[in-house]
Amino acid sequence: MEIEPTSSHTVTVSSSKETGGFGRALGRLLAPGDVVGLCGDLGAGKTTLTRAIARGAGVPAAVPVNSPTFTILNLYDGRQLRICHLDLYRLSDGRDLEGIGLQDLLDERTALVVEWFDLFSDAFDSDHLRIQIERTSDQGRHFHLHATGESSCELLEELRKGSAPVE
Repeated sequence: MEIEPTSSHTVTVSSSKETGGFGRALGRLLAPGDVVGLCGDLGAGKTTLTRAIARGAGVPAAVPVNSPTFTILNLYDGRQLRICHLDLYRLSDGRDLEGIGLQDLLDERTALVVEWFDLFSDAFDSDHLRIQIERTSDQGRHFHLHATGESSCELLEELRKGSAPVE
């Protein structure tokens, strides 16, 4: 039996500027095939964090990064990486994910950022970075990061080594 590596950390921010810095740092580190699952209540900041991740991955500031609540999926081209932004809030079951071709979305150039990841986490690869967003104030957040495989543990370690305020 092989046991997958896991790792957890918490990042605490007190402003939207710090949230942006954390997201951009994560976006700069993403590689094709990475899956980032965002969890949290309505208004927790999932789309705000996704926007910062996209900017870090090189998506130009002129390109709007909005929640795909009704379209389910948006694609954003960065410097060398495409961000596939999924919002699972309105899906009724996992078959809806099959209908959008989830497995086809992960290619040699694409990373996934998934809002409401916890609703259908079983549909995704077991190696992912899950971020539970907890509001601490109007702009303050705790980002509880949990990596569940070799690739996501490496991503989390690189993020921890970087400039993001990880505690």
